[in-house]
Amino acid sequence: MLSLGKRNCFLFLLSICIMSPGLALGQKSKDCSNFKNGCFHSYPINSADHYILHRDGATQKEINAVTGDSIIWKLDWNSDCSYSLKYISGSKLKREELAVLKQHTFFYEITENTPDYYLFNGYLENKKGALLQSDTMWLKEKAVTPNTLLFAPTDPNAVRKARFSDTSTYALLYIYRPKRNICFLADYTVYGNDMPMFVSKNNSRYILKIYKEGPLKLKAKGGLKDDNLEINIRFGQKYYLGALIKFGGYCTPLLTLEKEETGKLEFDNIL
Repeated sequence: MLSLGKRNCFLFLLSICIMSPGLALGQKSKDCSNFKNGCFHSYPINSADHYILHRDGATQKEINAVTGDSIIWKLDWNSDCSYSLKYISGSKLKREELAVLKQHTFFYEITENTPDYYLFNGYLENKKGALLQSDTMWLKEKAVTPNTLLFAPTDPNAVRKARFSDTSTYALLYIYRPKRNICFLADYTVYGNDMPMFVSKNNSRYILKIYKEGPLKLKAKGGLKDDNLEINIRFGQKYYLGALIKFGGYCTPLLTLEKEETGKLEFDNIL
């Protein structure tokens, strides 16, 4: 299920081939016959959205329960517990969104199921492709739509207009990678609490709003070695994260939490 509701995040996340995340549990029951037709409900991680899915034979229709926006997919079951989706049509899609959906097939594998829900992983093109999504599909509608929003991209103009202060109900994470000649083509993905957050590119910067206090476990995945860093998030605070690269025979990610005076200077120097 490719979520429609995160329009402001769509292209930002597609740049690292993700839509939403969290890691699925190990396999248990593998009888997926009840999931090939019927009505299902999705509450994607890192959102406050509710999607109603209708599967009927070779098609799947997704409806945003709040906005009424919808997408229709061609549905192909590759095996008892895996299927592929190919875009057919959709309402209120931006040109960039439509181009991405038309270019790709999305592969899904059901990893575990219970009488109330099933867990799934979603990939770009096939199971060997980039992991886009690990989430839960519910067989019945929840009484209250859960708000699982953890972070979202923003921009400097929005931050200035919001008058961010120590009483704000979110934190700001400033992320940057200065321009370097060494390893300049070595991009890598950074995950926050197992959810894809951004892609580190040479001479790039981002600002994320963080909506949950407490430990934010960051993992940079790229090359032959990962890097890990934990930030204890507090609302009303600014954090400066260097999503850097180092070379020691090969290019590897390097995550560093900088003091504000150093991080702000590095961040502002990126054009």
